[in-house]
Amino acid sequence: MTRHMLHAPLRPLRRSLLFLCLAGLGLPAPLAAQAAPAATSAPSPTEAVDAIVQKSMQVRQFPAASIAVIKDGQVVVAKGYGLADVEKSIKATEQTVYQLASVTKPFTAMATLMLVEDGKLSLDGKLTEILPGLPAAWSPVTVRHLLTHTSGIRSYTDVFGEKKVAESQVFTNDQILALVKDAPLQFAPGERFAYCNTGYYLLGMIIEKASGKPYATFLAERIFKPLGMTSTSLDDYADARPARARGYNTANGQTTAAEHTHPSQPFAAGALVSTVVDLAKFDAALAGRKLLKPASYDAMWTPMRFNDGKASPYAFGWQVDPFRARPRQAHGGGITGFSTFVARLPEDKVTVIVLTNQTGGAGQSLANALVEHFVPAARANAPKPVADTDPKTTAFLRDVLVRAARGETDPEWLTPQFQAFLLPDRIKQGPQMMGRLGDLTGFELMEDATRNDLHVRIYRATFGTTPLRVQFTLAADGKIAGLGVSPDNRRAVYDDPWLSRLALIRRRRPRGRQLRSTPRLRRSGPAICPTTERSQTSSSGTRHN
Repeated sequence: MTRHMLHAPLRPLRRSLLFLCLAGLGLPAPLAAQAAPAATSAPSPTEAVDAIVQKSMQVRQFPAASIAVIKDGQVVVAKGYGLADVEKSIKATEQTVYQLASVTKPFTAMATLMLVEDGKLSLDGKLTEILPGLPAAWSPVTVRHLLTHTSGIRSYTDVFGEKKVAESQVFTNDQILALVKDAPLQFAPGERFAYCNTGYYLLGMIIEKASGKPYATFLAERIFKPLGMTSTSLDDYADARPARARGYNTANGQTTAAEHTHPSQPFAAGALVSTVVDLAKFDAALAGRKLLKPASYDAMWTPMRFNDGKASPYAFGWQVDPFRARPRQAHGGGITGFSTFVARLPEDKVTVIVLTNQTGGAGQSLANALVEHFVPAARANAPKPVADTDPKTTAFLRDVLVRAARGETDPEWLTPQFQAFLLPDRIKQGPQMMGRLGDLTGFELMEDATRNDLHVRIYRATFGTTPLRVQFTLAADGKIAGLGVSPDNRRAVYDDPWLSRLALIRRRRPRGRQLRSTPRLRRSGPAICPTTERSQTSSSGTRHN
């Protein structure tokens, strides 16, 4: 994940791609005997994963994915699919190295907790006392606030989009902080959750200051080497390992090689690279509670409490909200050319690891589909429609969506900010994202809520036979402030802000040689929306998750 996408995740900033879940797909078994009737048997774990991934690749057209599924402490599937490098026809395997994007954050959080255990840091230590020279406005911010995205500091990846920062640009710490140091705090520290890559960038600086070692060295000595994670490291522009996956963008049906984000941008917020095999080793350490004391693990997975006592969906480097009513520890990542996701369901003893080499949300939607297969209880708890007490608004929004699927809209329906964001170009993505799937055959209200003074209505919209999750954010005057479209099985607390900025704010035509043309949807994540699932009204996001 690059810093722009570090993500995590503002949801509306990401592009949407359709994902079909084939959980529970059965394969015909051979006849036991010529006289016996035909019989079917349940697919093996590998066959089930093959079916789910292959269907996703057909629909989403990402070049490659590497998958690991751990159940009851055993790796039941570790496999690669597709091409890690399209130009060189190098196949993906379980040993393919991908950029992790914001899946870096759990490692940064663990390193921070190690230093707390070493007595070199305090969770309630003041940021400005640890790193002198920072703005006085940041003086109330603590290490705990940085870990939990509750600092109120602006995410520097928001500014990347505004300034159209090149992926290859090299930054120093001072240059990154200069992007946001003059901005006022967005809210009092601890007041609410707002995904912030600046917080994790600062944690990288704190780790270096407290340990006296470079961030990469500290993680290698304390985490990677003890766990035998031999393919995990800080990203390096000079890394020419054949096992490295190349990142890709897909837009307007064309797949092109993505520009490599310089690791100085995401740093501790999203600059690690790894494999599914190494991440399975990390998962085993988490399950066995190695490297940290039990109290640190308890703290790492306990939701942050806001100043008013309400629980956050995020803890120390992990999203800890339930998935389909099942307890879950998860994190996603998005950076130019890559989408990643790790989901741990501790009570079900299932972990799913997905690494893909395409900008967008393929990682999370694919991980959710795999969780639904391996955790039947999650599949059984799929969201159901709610009573619609405002059918007039639903009829209006349905018409808006039908028009959007044709690449059309009425500017009078939109807030001025959303007009500027959506028109004239982004609305043209509608036919490729939705219209190509068929007519709108179903439109069911799944959630009706108020978030941060904005009215949010979420629908399951079925185009042809394909269900999508559609989120409308409405301003006080009833005008549309955001429209997000994503796979129906995808629900995140945040979007990878790194990627969010790339996908929706500073969208540029993909650079590089065109590889192929495929009739497909655009990237996953809300594709034509500047707001996030956290109901932010700003069209700024981050290039990295």
